[in-house]
Amino acid sequence: MKHLFPALLLFSALLINASAQDQASSSPNTVTVSGIIYQDSNGNRIADGKDKMAEGAKVSLMVYPAEDGKELNNSTTNDAGQYSFENVAAGTYQLLITYPTGLTVLTRPFVVKPADGDLYLAFPLVDRVSAARFTNLRIVNPGQKLFSIDFKKTKDAEPPAASISPFAPK
Repeated sequence: MKHLFPALLLFSALLINASAQDQASSSPNTVTVSGIIYQDSNGNRIADGKDKMAEGAKVSLMVYPAEDGKELNNSTTNDAGQYSFENVAAGTYQLLITYPTGLTVLTRPFVVKPADGDLYLAFPLVDRVSAARFTNLRIVNPGQKLFSIDFKKTKDAEPPAASISPFAPK
C-alpha cells in the first residue's frame, strides 16, 4: 500500500500529460466565418436597422477556386439572415450564395488567416440588375459552369483579405 500511492500519482501525472498532448494535437488552428445576407432597401451598401434580412438563402463555403467544385460546408440563413461556418482552416475561399429567389452569385475570393481571428462577411440580396453595382459578386446563371465566371485580375497574387469591406462599387 505504501508503494501504491506514489505509483498512482505518477500514473495520474502521465495520463494528464498525455491528455494535454492529445488536446493540443487535435485542436486545429481554425476560425469561424459568419455573416448575414440582407436586403439593402435604402441602397447605402451597409446592413443597418432599416434593412430586411434574407431568410432561406443557401450559402456554400467553397475552396478557391470555386470552379474546382470543392464545397466544404453549406448553411441556410435563418430568420435574421445569418449563416455560419465553424472550424475553417487557413486558406482561400469563396461563397456561393443562392438567394430565396433562385438567383445564385459567387463572391470574390477571401483569405482566412486564423491569426487574424473570426471573419464576418455581409452580402446584399441582389437581383440581376442590382448585382452589377458590386464588383465582389458575379451572377451564376442556372446551368452555367463556374469556370465561366471571370473576376477582373488584380496585381496581387493573393486575393484581398476578408477584413476589407465586402462592397466595392464600380
